[in-house]
Amino acid sequence: MKKKIILFLLAVFLFFALLVAALCFFSAKENQDSKKDTTEQQDTAENITEQPAEEREQFHFTNLEYIYYINSDNEADLENQAAEYVEKNYKDVHRVNALAKFDDNLSSNEGTATFYLQLDDEDHSIVLVSYDKKKKIFSFSPYKKQIENIEDYGGMPQEKNTMQDDEEEYNEIGTEPIHLCEPQITDQDNSLEAVANENELSQELLKFLEKEGEERRNFYVTSVENTGGKNFKAVLDFSTKRSDGKNISITFENGIYTFAFK
Repeated sequence: MKKKIILFLLAVFLFFALLVAALCFFSAKENQDSKKDTTEQQDTAENITEQPAEEREQFHFTNLEYIYYINSDNEADLENQAAEYVEKNYKDVHRVNALAKFDDNLSSNEGTATFYLQLDDEDHSIVLVSYDKKKKIFSFSPYKKQIENIEDYGGMPQEKNTMQDDEEEYNEIGTEPIHLCEPQITDQDNSLEAVANENELSQELLKFLEKEGEERRNFYVTSVENTGGKNFKAVLDFSTKRSDGKNISITFENGIYTFAFK
C-alpha cells in the first residue's frame, strides 16, 4: 500500500515538473520572437527615416560661402531645406551652385538679404534664397527672370526663357514667399533726409526701378546738392554694384522726380 502511494506521488511530481518545464520553454520562445519582431521594426523604421537623407545626397552643393550668413551651425539645415525644396519643384537636378550675387543692406542687422542658387537642370533654373536677418530663417522661392551677365557671378547661361506666370503656385519651405521689397537707402550723414521726403522718394524710386527691370533694392547716398528752395540733386550708388558700374542720379525740381542711370 505504501509503495502505491509513493508511486502515485512520484507520478504527480513528474507531471508538474514536466508542465513547469513546458511553460518555461514556450515563454522563453515567445520572448525571443517578440524581441526579434521589435528589432525588425526598429530596423525598418530606421531605414524609412534615413531614406530621404540618402536621396538628398544626390545634390552636390558648391560655392555656399557666397551665402555669407551660413555657418557651421546652420549649413546642414540649409542644405536639407534646399534639397527638399528642389526635390519638390524641379527634376533632373544633381548640382546646386550658389552665385556670387546678393542683395543686402550690410549696414543693418534687420531686413532681408537675398541670394541665388542655380541648378544644373535643363533650364539652368534659379532659386531665390531669402534670409531674414532678425529671425535667422532661410526661405526659398522660384526666381522668374533671367540674370544679366550671369557668367560674371559664376553661373551658367540661361538659354531658355525661364519666366513663369506670376500666379503660378509652388511649394515653399520656410516663411511666407519673399517679394522684392521697397528701396533701402543708407543715408549715413542724413544729408538726403535734410532735403527730401524719404517716403515719397522711395515710392518714386521703386516705380523707376520696376520700369527699368532693376531688382537691386539697397543703396547708399554718395552726394546731395540743394539747388534752391525744395529742389535738390542726389546720387545713389548700389550696395551690390551693377556690371556696367552705373549709379542712379536723382533730380527733384518743382515737385517732379527725375531718375536716370549714369
